[in-house]
Amino acid sequence: MTKNLGLMTYADLTKLVERQERRNARRTHWGRWQVDRERNVLVHERTLYEVDLDLMGTPAAVLDWIFQVTGKTWCSTRDAKNLLEALRFFVDPQSRLCSWAINEARVSSGRPPVITIEKVA
Repeated sequence: MTKNLGLMTYADLTKLVERQERRNARRTHWGRWQVDRERNVLVHERTLYEVDLDLMGTPAAVLDWIFQVTGKTWCSTRDAKNLLEALRFFVDPQSRLCSWAINEARVSSGRPPVITIEKVA
């Protein structure tokens, strides 16, 4: 690494990324959220509430889980932040489900979205 300019060579950057990936592969906690890798769920340690990572196949499913959890009375701002970080790590929704604000599930099916507008009384 070039110390005086703070620049990194490609080899240095590759080593840094590999080190971070090894550290992340061993990571088990995001705040009070702990991953159960055998069942593929996140478990909130205090409440034992589970978030099933296998059900995170669409943008709507991820959003539903986020709102389900953050609507709980026990869910603090820190719990919500840590859940989002864990979902980013395991699901990677921005690149896998909705990059560039495009619903990847819709694109892969080839069908346009169905939009229903209901009049609110």
